[in-house]
Amino acid sequence: MERKAGIKMYRYKSETQSTFLIVPFAIKSSYEETIEKITNAEFVKKKNNESEKIWKEESFNQHRLFAHINRLIDKDSIHKNEAIGTRFALKHEARATFNLPKNNNDLMEFTPDGQKFQFAISGVHFYLFETQTGFVVFDIKYPIGQEIDDIILCNYYLKKIYQYKDELRYFKRTGKNTYDEEKVSFCQLVQEFLSNVTVDTYFEEIKKLPSYALIYSSVLMDSNYNSVQDNNKQLLTYLFRMRRSFKETYAAAPSEYDPDNNDEIIQLFENSFWGVSLEGAAHIAYLKNDESDTFFKETHAANIRDVYFYLYILVLNQYYTLQYFSILASRLPATLEEYLEDKKDAQKDMESLKSKMVFFILRCSFKQVSFITHQTALYEMFRRVLRIEDLMDELHLEIEALSSITEMEKSKRSKKIENIILAVTTGFVILSTINDSTGLISFIDNSHWPANKSYTPWIATPLWGGIGLGGIYLVRKILELRKK
Repeated sequence: MERKAGIKMYRYKSETQSTFLIVPFAIKSSYEETIEKITNAEFVKKKNNESEKIWKEESFNQHRLFAHINRLIDKDSIHKNEAIGTRFALKHEARATFNLPKNNNDLMEFTPDGQKFQFAISGVHFYLFETQTGFVVFDIKYPIGQEIDDIILCNYYLKKIYQYKDELRYFKRTGKNTYDEEKVSFCQLVQEFLSNVTVDTYFEEIKKLPSYALIYSSVLMDSNYNSVQDNNKQLLTYLFRMRRSFKETYAAAPSEYDPDNNDEIIQLFENSFWGVSLEGAAHIAYLKNDESDTFFKETHAANIRDVYFYLYILVLNQYYTLQYFSILASRLPATLEEYLEDKKDAQKDMESLKSKMVFFILRCSFKQVSFITHQTALYEMFRRVLRIEDLMDELHLEIEALSSITEMEKSKRSKKIENIILAVTTGFVILSTINDSTGLISFIDNSHWPANKSYTPWIATPLWGGIGLGGIYLVRKILELRKK
């Protein structure tokens, strides 16, 4: 407990907690090629110089999701055609290769802006989807009983992975009583994990390094919290700061704490609330000192790390894939003239993008996912807050635009063909006219009318002049068509 301006401010502790640091990216190479590279990536053991795989493929532990949703990220080869993505876990033995502490629970020291926090990187996962988007996810584990205020403040700094890339360290034992300081950077780790993959974008980046991460976090408040006495004010204050990863000093509008009138908040149980924003997702619950406490400490805590996070990752894939499509579309020719200048490559890029968009709609975008009401409600909230339907509307417009460009090109090609036919027809008319004119002049010369043959030039001159003008028109038309 601490005092501020004469007011008691209770610093509640966490009974259980989960925090995932999520770094999105998109790749240039194909999904199949990249999966092969990740699967075959190896490191060399220092003890025996033997090579071993860095990553192992994993599935999620889902609960009562639709069968086809369960199989979207599934290592079972039987369901490979149904899967849209792959999940890898960094092997424990490979941690040292990336300069991570040998043990999953070894605490590291994080010192941004003169603050001091401790946590462990207990695991690393790598997600890749057939849409060429993916995520590197760090499992952040705070000490048992960590104060919730400290967790939220640390997460505020953690999300700025580029700005505070030099503030994380741990001490590696080198002898009986000697240690070396080892620095760790989330930016550098992501870059090393993706070293054999061609990254196209991190969506938010500085100097081709990721600059921001998303925070997915959950805390279970200890039994000292009295929701009736507090009317959930402290809980909702925590929830706002957690879902945005904001400092305590941020002065939010009253609506940010109103679960009945805020689309970013949903209450799924009496003592359980979710908050979602563009910066991340957060869950907070409190113990009721009854038989439900065991459920929230164990089963529900496990579901937050598995099934709920699985649903969040699926929506993040939709969100970042739609953004990536917009990035790819922005690289297409800006005008029809530019398109025609490099028609072969431009047409190939357009057809490829259009195909990706169509298959994304068929395989990756879902509105219903579960047989359980509250799971469906949370999934719908993830999609609503991330504005997936708005982005889908933009996608349909982009597909229509791509089709329009193709139609414009076809129309211009048809017009060109019409002009060629017109030019050829004009040429035949001129040749026919020449033939007829020659015959007419010959007839006049050989006839007895008029008696005075001096009129012949007056008849021939306009005829030949018209033929000449027609010939000039034809030549100009042919030259114009060659330019198009």
